[in-house]
Amino acid sequence: MTSVRYVICDLDGVVWNGDSFIEGSVEAITQLQREGASVWFVTNNSNKSPSHYVQRLSDAGVDEAHQLLTSAQAAATLIESDERVLICAGPGVEQAVSEAGGVPIANTEDVIGERIDAVIVGLHTEFDYGRLDRAARAVPEETEAGPRPPSPGVVRDRRPARPAGRPDRRAPLVRGGCRPRPGLRRRARRGGQGESRGGCREGGERRR
Repeated sequence: MTSVRYVICDLDGVVWNGDSFIEGSVEAITQLQREGASVWFVTNNSNKSPSHYVQRLSDAGVDEAHQLLTSAQAAATLIESDERVLICAGPGVEQAVSEAGGVPIANTEDVIGERIDAVIVGLHTEFDYGRLDRAARAVPEETEAGPRPPSPGVVRDRRPARPAGRPDRRAPLVRGGCRPRPGLRRRARRGGQGESRGGCREGGERRR
């Protein structure tokens, strides 16, 4: 039996590289589980739904593949019920926002002038300047980093959007990075919704 009760395991660069599983990764996960460790999988790729990753892990013979959290799910925990969320991201974020009780708003020209309560930006293949600009216009005129630069020809609702998770509805809250951030790690340690768990170890790819 291993002394480690819980393992938080990254996916990209740890379990697989692109379309190929890394040699020995599935066997290592299986060994940890046989020794009594509860393995939770995390990914900062918000583009795809959790079911995509669960299916891929299951097809490779990984048990308990449903113990998985994505960065989209982590971001959605900052959303309040019925908030209108501008989606500058892929379908994984849209699904996570809906499941969290928010209202996903498509990032199209039709959104200009509508009320937006929060904005989530993530990886998506449809990304272009227009989508980024509309997302940027939805944040407050003044931020903790200073005034927002103007963008000619863009009109939006005068009521500033609240960055997800900030009750004051003024100062922006920024979440991002190439590693699982503290919010995602905390949720994984709680098993999604349960109590915080001890004896936890994290596994992630090494970057030179």
